[in-house]
Formats: sequence, C-alpha cells, structure tokens
Amino acid sequence: MTYRPGDTSLIRDGRERDLYAARQRLALVGCQRGLVDIYGRNWPEGISQGVSRSGAWRQSKMEILAGYAFNIACENLAYPYYCTEKIWDAIRGGCLPIYHGRDNAIYEDFPRDSFLDMAEFQSEDALWDHVQAMPVEEYRERMNRCIAVYNAYLERCDWWECDFRRVLETAVGIVRELVGRT
Repeated sequence: MTYRPGDTSLIRDGRERDLYAARQRLALVGCQRGLVDIYGRNWPEGISQGVSRSGAWRQSKMEILAGYAFNIACENLAYPYYCTEKIWDAIRGGCLPIYHGRDNAIYEDFPRDSFLDMAEFQSEDALWDHVQAMPVEEYRERMNRCIAVYNAYLERCDWWECDFRRVLETAVGIVRELVGRT
C-alpha cells in the first residue's frame, strides 16, 4: 500500500468513506508490534520492505503474499458495492484477509466470521490482539469460508470478464456520484 501522509478524509452521507488513514494506522500499529511487514511506496524511511506495484506487479504481489498467513486487504473507500481486487488477491495468495466490511455490502458475498473485519474491532491493538490469540482452528475455518466464496465466485463467471467489468462499473458509478455532489 502506498503511504499517503496528511488528511485524506472523504465525508459523504454523514460517514467517513476514506479508508487510507485507517488502513495506514492498522499497518503501522502492526508493524510497531512486529506483526506486519509493509510493502509500498512513500513510507517513512525504514518501514517498507519493498515495492510490489511495479513491473509484473500481480505476480510480485502473489509471491509476497505466499509468505504470509494474513494480509491487510482494506479498500481505498467504504462505499456501497465498492470491492476491488484486494480481498480476492489476499485469498488467492493464501492469506486470510483483514478487510473493512462496513458500508460496502461485502457480506452479500461473504459470510460473517470469514475474513477479519477491522470495522468490528474497537482499535488497531484489539485487532492485532485477536490475530495473536487466534486459535489455528479459527484461522482454518475463516480461511475455508473465504476460499469457498472465492471458488464459488470463479464458478459463476469468467474472472477477467466479470470481476474487472464489475470493478470498473462500480468505480465509474462512484466517481459520477461524487462529482455530482461536489
């Protein structure tokens, strides 16, 4: 994830929609606790382990994810039906996603108690405490639920045709709505 210092707030319909700050805080707290390796551009010196979004970045991302059990896979925005590659890539890479499920209808596809929903924790420390205390059985059950959704999704549609078209249509709709409200 790219580090973006400063205020990135985006209030719409009385709710904070921007997840950059929350995602960065989660990563930094996890890093400070020795639980997270951060990959991405523009992080303060000594924090990032490298960059994953250059060249053949999809392959690079999968190679990085293969070494981890969890992945911070939060979207850029919390907005109805906004879902990009992040949660899907985490599962494809063999990681249990740490996602933000509030306000985007992700639970229409995923059952509760599948991915770890950062929106359900009172603080970053509470989430990381949960990760550290998670029994192997809980991890397996959550991961298996995520894999079942991923596999069902792949059976329903051609990955390229369905997923990227849906992402593009959702992004265009969000931009149109936001531009119309400014």
